[in-house]
Amino acid sequence: MSKDMQKGQNVDLTIANPELNKILVELGWDDNKYNDEEIDLNLSVFLLNNKELVDYEENFVFYNNLISKDASVVYTGDNNTKSVKSKVVEVDLGKVDKNVSKLVFVSNIYEAKERAHDFGKVSNAYIRILRENDKEEILRYNLEKEYNSETTLVFGELMRNNNEWKFNAIGKGSNDGLEIMCEKYGIDVE
Repeated sequence: MSKDMQKGQNVDLTIANPELNKILVELGWDDNKYNDEEIDLNLSVFLLNNKELVDYEENFVFYNNLISKDASVVYTGDNNTKSVKSKVVEVDLGKVDKNVSKLVFVSNIYEAKERAHDFGKVSNAYIRILRENDKEEILRYNLEKEYNSETTLVFGELMRNNNEWKFNAIGKGSNDGLEIMCEKYGIDVE
């Protein structure tokens, strides 16, 4: 049974599901346009150490780097239907390097400034976690309509505590852009 989450909530994933190892993390939203331009969201994953930094550039997974250094996170890209757009990453919790304590899921809007797009114009955005084997939804965090000018959003994070994993619904928006997020997590952007 799926758990609907609210901003600031967290849920234990592996305590309630001890057999859970491989998951899908999906960012989705309704297919809609603004100013005749399609709104396109990107999904990125930062694999952070206990100092909240990325140890290797390969541990920043996104559309130009499809797999993490340890092969635990794989960006599979678009999974679109007629009415819903989505981006998906596969996560193998058992393969995540022992030095990684957190996976942060960030979304930014493609060409947000050029197209005058922000999360206030995105309809029904969500992030959800599914079992990889049967695609059963474990949890879902629906974005509230409070992001009227933000173009970048930390949707949530998977946190490791010993060998257990927990998901936190963050919902923190900004206009920083992906470049600033990279710098925050220790990635040199040229």
